[in-house]
Amino acid sequence: MKKEANLRNDSLTETYKDVEGILNKVAWRFCKKYGGEFDEWKAEANLSFMTACDLYTKKHGVFSSWVYFCTWTGLGTYAREMMKQSPKELTKAVDIAEIESQAPSTSFVSPLEILDQLSADAKTILNLLCNKTSGVCKEIKCPEKSNKCHQRAAIKRVLFKKGWSRPRVQQSIKNLEVLANG
Repeated sequence: MKKEANLRNDSLTETYKDVEGILNKVAWRFCKKYGGEFDEWKAEANLSFMTACDLYTKKHGVFSSWVYFCTWTGLGTYAREMMKQSPKELTKAVDIAEIESQAPSTSFVSPLEILDQLSADAKTILNLLCNKTSGVCKEIKCPEKSNKCHQRAAIKRVLFKKGWSRPRVQQSIKNLEVLANG
């Protein structure tokens, strides 16, 4: 009996060494996407590896592909569980009475002061985007749930068509981004 246990441990160790790169790769991807410590993601990947070993049959195909699938789904489940817990933990950490007792901020910046900090080209871009009758909003075609990268590219396309040079467009957008990010 002891000999069988040692044989199983040896085979698991060998198998683990064969797929450790896959486990690290998937754990690293989830770590970069959702944040947190790599060691936590790696521990979850190791648990998924053990699940993959226990559930594997020939009908699942190549073992390494099965390990990748189990690890990906296991870490996805772990990420969803983390996301569900996050709002609860955040509300516990914030003491509302402490926030209410603080004096209101005296460093208020008016929108007009912000607009004064913009370059003329950045003001032009804002004006084009805010003025729905200008037709530029119709020219900027982005998917409905596009990210800011797609929107920025669409704005650049429109400005290039209007004859703006690449450095002028880049400097104007950079000016807007610096202002928006504080």
